[in-house]
Amino acid sequence: MSVCTEWDAYINDFRLSNTMWFAELSNGEKVLQDDGRPGESPPSAWVRLVDYCRDNDLYIKKLYFSNGDGLTHPFEDEDGLEGAFFVKGVSGDMFSDDTTYSYIFGNVDGDQLRIKKYSVPDCQFITDSEIRQLTEDNVKFIIFKNKNAKRKLSEVGHK
Repeated sequence: MSVCTEWDAYINDFRLSNTMWFAELSNGEKVLQDDGRPGESPPSAWVRLVDYCRDNDLYIKKLYFSNGDGLTHPFEDEDGLEGAFFVKGVSGDMFSDDTTYSYIFGNVDGDQLRIKKYSVPDCQFITDSEIRQLTEDNVKFIIFKNKNAKRKLSEVGHK
């Protein structure tokens, strides 16, 4: 299991057909989303990043994404995000053929998760008003800041 820290042929191809997130870590590394990379398990780059940060005592300072038309910064803090969260979303209507795909970013604020949603691939802002409680399910996808008391919850892990 590893995270992608360099542009390579896979990233160049991935980038042509996908919206892509980037994370700047507390040790200065920049990690790139490389979902589905052959030979990597699990296939989710975010799940690999959660485990990598937990195993190496790292956290995220900046989290951003792009569809090739510039960068969008849902969350950043030079002192480190208390807890960075990411999942992909999909929604639709029962009486329509329309399907909306989204990138859902969050940052821990106390005992809550503040959410920002963006549609993909166009990176249009959907909402930032959603607040979720921390649960055993969503904490698996949070990268907590070093020495955060809630970090113990992330030990449920993905292994």
